[in-house]
Amino acid sequence: MKPTQTLPSEYELYENVCIDKWKKTRAIQFIFGIILAWLSYNIIHSIVLSLRPEYQPPTPHFPGLSLNLLIIIFRIAAPVLILISIHEFIHTLILYFYTGQWPKVKASLDGISIRTPQWYIPRNQFLFINLAPVFILGISGLFLIPFVSQSYLSLLIFLFTISIGASYADITSSLYLFLHSPSSYLKTSGVIFVNRSLENDVPKLKKNIRISVESFIAKLDPLDESG
Repeated sequence: MKPTQTLPSEYELYENVCIDKWKKTRAIQFIFGIILAWLSYNIIHSIVLSLRPEYQPPTPHFPGLSLNLLIIIFRIAAPVLILISIHEFIHTLILYFYTGQWPKVKASLDGISIRTPQWYIPRNQFLFINLAPVFILGISGLFLIPFVSQSYLSLLIFLFTISIGASYADITSSLYLFLHSPSSYLKTSGVIFVNRSLENDVPKLKKNIRISVESFIAKLDPLDESG
């Protein structure tokens, strides 16, 4: 299967979920992101201590409103913005590789997203597009641990944590999409299209888990909810 701009006639919209109506579901995803960030911090912190026994976490210090505070904020914000840019650029580059067309960048209250509205992407390729940034940045962070000077190890741990935690939407959506048939197509807006005749490709266990997930989402954000 390859990305296409013409959806095959045997495919239909999968209407069991409607992400445009998600409000409480997005809040649950965000909470998952916080938990994920906390777990990733503890894991990377343990790895750093095992690889760099000389590492001493700095004592937290919060200066009053001053030039020093602004410098500290900038020294944290600038790497985070660079990290986010790299994350989105990886999404963009892979989408371009698959479609031959540069996607559009969309900014909203939910964050920054990459869109190719005229393309339908096979599920497996969509999963790769979704998860590539978090894996590439995560592996890069682990690779840098032995080489980064001690004064920057805390920043590396912080950026690793942000990279994992801020990818909560990519990770949770990928876990859900994994429960669908590999024959499914998706749009970058998150809309799913399925071929009902190929639903037997999905093992029964995955179907049951998907039904449970969709039932939970429906209780949070009912499909028939107005607005």
